[in-house]
Amino acid sequence: MKSKSTQASAAALFGAGLIGLTALVAATPAAAIEIRADVVVDMTPMGENVPKPTREKPAYYLPVPGGYQELGGIFRRKVPPPPPEAEIEEIFTRALAEQGYLPATAKTPPSLIISYTWGRILPILVGRGKLAVVQNEADMLSMVAGDKLDARSTNHPSAWMSEILTNERRPQRFLKVMAFDYNAWKNHRTVLLWQAHVTTPGILVTNIMPTLIEAAAPALGSGTARPIIATVPFIPPGSVIAGTPRYKSP
Repeated sequence: MKSKSTQASAAALFGAGLIGLTALVAATPAAAIEIRADVVVDMTPMGENVPKPTREKPAYYLPVPGGYQELGGIFRRKVPPPPPEAEIEEIFTRALAEQGYLPATAKTPPSLIISYTWGRILPILVGRGKLAVVQNEADMLSMVAGDKLDARSTNHPSAWMSEILTNERRPQRFLKVMAFDYNAWKNHRTVLLWQAHVTTPGILVTNIMPTLIEAAAPALGSGTARPIIATVPFIPPGSVIAGTPRYKSP
């Protein structure tokens, strides 16, 4: 298993990757809208031993798209319909390929199964104001922080955990990606290697998924020591914005 210092280095490298990421968008500068994206990747002990692929040494996977989901509370406000699932799957496949993950073929059998879902999740609040309890707290915390919850057990949580605890009370758009060992699956065993969550507060912007996919891609297959908060350019449908994401340390 990687040490905490190695995990911290992976998080730092991911931050650097976000800083260097250039979104391909061609529109006027005024069209460049920035959003917040929170990314967290949890590695399992088995996943720690699997090398992260590159474009030169790719890993081949069997895709299992889970489609669009609406989770948590009741969505009372009418919002535009989500983009077609085929469109999201195409964007996701391209983003994975940039990171060295390629769909399996007859000549290149899979070593991984990659499952992914996307959609929106609302907190279920019971009560009013600051005293309101988040009834689906476990689901909200998992979505915005993965399993990075150790600081929550202290009386004086860290700044980043305080941010997470605030964020769990906000509606979120999300992308969830999970990687499993293919050979174990063939033998009727489920072996999770890693899982990634990327979220952004708010649920009214409908075409947010290309932006969340681009934000998540550099971290897939390498753990983050804690949730990474990034400022990334929103990618409007059908346009291309030139912008540089900014890494923000909470």
